[in-house]
Amino acid sequence: MESAQNTSLNGERLSKEFNDLQEKEKEIEQQLDAEINEIKNLKKRLLDLPKIHENFCILDSDTKQLYTVLDTSTKLSEKINLQIQQLDIARLRVSECQKRVQDLLDLQLCSEGVQNALKNENYEQAAVHVHRFLAMDQQLLKQTADDMAQDCAAVSQSMKLLRNAAAMLQNKISLHFKEAITVSDIESVKRFFKLFPLINMHEYGLENFGIFLRKMIKNTVSEKLNDIKSSNTKDKKNNMIFADAITFLFEEMAQLIVEHQPLVETYYGLDGLVDIMNTLQKECDLLSDKIVAEFKSQRDMNVKLHTIHEISRSSSSKTEYIDPKDIDMLLNEITLIHARFGLYLKFIHSLITKHIGPENEKFEKIIYDLKNANTNNNITKQMQILIGDYLLLERYYMEQSIKKAITMDTCDNDALISTMVDDIFFIVKKCIRRGYSSGNIDAVCAIINNTCAMLETDVCNTLRQQLRQGYSVGYLDLTQAYNMIQGRLQQMDTEQNKLLFLAYLNNCDVCCEYTNMLLTTLTDELQCSTKNEKEKLESCLSGFASVSSTFSTVKDYGLQQIKSSVVKPRVAPWVDNFLAVSHQLSFEEFSSYEANEPFIRSLIMNLEILLSEFKPRLTPSNYDSFILIIADEVMSQLEKDILKTDFNRMGGLVLDKEIRTLVTYLSNATSWSIRDKFSRLTQIAVVLNLEKVTEIQEYWGTENCSFTWRLTPKEIRQFLLLRKDFRAEDIKRLKLM
Repeated sequence: MESAQNTSLNGERLSKEFNDLQEKEKEIEQQLDAEINEIKNLKKRLLDLPKIHENFCILDSDTKQLYTVLDTSTKLSEKINLQIQQLDIARLRVSECQKRVQDLLDLQLCSEGVQNALKNENYEQAAVHVHRFLAMDQQLLKQTADDMAQDCAAVSQSMKLLRNAAAMLQNKISLHFKEAITVSDIESVKRFFKLFPLINMHEYGLENFGIFLRKMIKNTVSEKLNDIKSSNTKDKKNNMIFADAITFLFEEMAQLIVEHQPLVETYYGLDGLVDIMNTLQKECDLLSDKIVAEFKSQRDMNVKLHTIHEISRSSSSKTEYIDPKDIDMLLNEITLIHARFGLYLKFIHSLITKHIGPENEKFEKIIYDLKNANTNNNITKQMQILIGDYLLLERYYMEQSIKKAITMDTCDNDALISTMVDDIFFIVKKCIRRGYSSGNIDAVCAIINNTCAMLETDVCNTLRQQLRQGYSVGYLDLTQAYNMIQGRLQQMDTEQNKLLFLAYLNNCDVCCEYTNMLLTTLTDELQCSTKNEKEKLESCLSGFASVSSTFSTVKDYGLQQIKSSVVKPRVAPWVDNFLAVSHQLSFEEFSSYEANEPFIRSLIMNLEILLSEFKPRLTPSNYDSFILIIADEVMSQLEKDILKTDFNRMGGLVLDKEIRTLVTYLSNATSWSIRDKFSRLTQIAVVLNLEKVTEIQEYWGTENCSFTWRLTPKEIRQFLLLRKDFRAEDIKRLKLM
């Protein structure tokens, strides 16, 4: 037996080894085939070697021939290039000779022409001849005369004559130029100003022309300033006279630059134009200093600023008070002055970028100096100081105007809000728009930040302080009579105090609405020229969202005051009438109850009276919030009373109808969705309206249920136990997970 098994095992082993040998044999055969194919390929390549060698020989021969051709071409091109260079040198020498000869001829012509021009006082022609002479190389002229065997004495005589003529011409043109400046003869000034570059007096011409232009603008603006000093600047008719003066200055500056730009640029180039603009800007600085100084003096700005500083430091009522109306026109004038400066900056920037080009560093420096107060530019510093004073004055104006609006606040019997709301937001919009009209985005941002701070502090605190006094209840019912006996009734206020409380509650709602509207309006109105300015402005405007939230918080506080003083005391006894009605009804009692509905009709009637009392006195939003408060209180109180009541199936049907009626009434009373508030009561009615205990399984955790349960399993069992016709054992066996 063992022998047979060994034989079988040996056979399997031998069979396996045989198979392995066959596979190795196949692999070896495949390798041999591959080697044989490779040998065949090598033989074919060896047969092709003679042909390849022959081709390489031909290629070598062609390469040598090509090298010979290229070498010949290179040598030929070098020869040609050398000949061309020699021709260029010869051409340059011929051209130079022609120029020397022409200079000699021109020298004679200039010598004769300048004398005739001076005799005829034709300074333009004389300047042309002198300019031609000054452009010549006098050493080369003598050398050329020697080379041409001409009389050097004649050339020297002509040169001496032209030098004297040039000096004489420079003196005469300078003299006539000064005379024209003295008598303000603009045409003669321009005539001689054009000639200075021809006689090598560029700097002299620019300097004196700049002096002439400064004199022109100084005379016209000084005359305007003298008129201001002689007039009654405190007259209402002259409330913008300084803004007009500085506008006049900027317009004169712009007109002078535009009028003389082509002349200066044509004869003196861009550098000359830069010099003239810098010269004019210096005069503009001096004149603007005078205007601003006179403005501050006549408008008593320093006195007002000192008084405002004293008011901010001292809390004493004895400190001198400045009426906001007294600085209103002053603020308007400051913003107009700064706006005109902004227009002037835009004009300079437009002139440089459109007509001249921004690549010139000197022009870029002009723009930089005008935009930065840290430079030596006086007008920019003045405007920076002026805008800083404006912000202090504007802050005071806004603060005092808001306080005045609060102090003078009144409320008409027919009005939903008091007068302070419209007054405050009128002031706020006026100040922000006035700041924007200055053209300074930093000023606008500062005013917006001040606005948000004042609305959140002064205005919100005023509203909160009034609402903190509570809503005075001016009626007596049984509950209040009971509270009076217990000593918890608050002192009754007058009807006027109730109206004032509701008006301030409406103020909160309208302030919140106005703040959101202001944010939207300003976002559309306030435009920025750069991305950085836009981001800065958006950051400041975001503060209005916080202000709106604060107003909303104060409004909620006021609504809670109404809830505690009005809604809870009234609603609680009305809903407690539910306990006086039995909800274990027979069929006959059910029919009678359904026909009369004593509880729900009484509750709705009382709610109708309460709502009619507040509807004409509240804004739509506050009225809807008031209904939500009533709904919350009714729901909370009714749920408590349901837990104190026993039910049967008929009582459950009655409860379901009562809740549906109540939800329908309150839903029709408000524009907001209110059904979600009664979700728990509706589900309680579903639980108490079941025919049998196990029916709850059809609603709980199944796809047939059309609502999300607000009741927990524990609460469902708690309400099912109120059904006295259900067994407690059946309720305990329910599987609600």
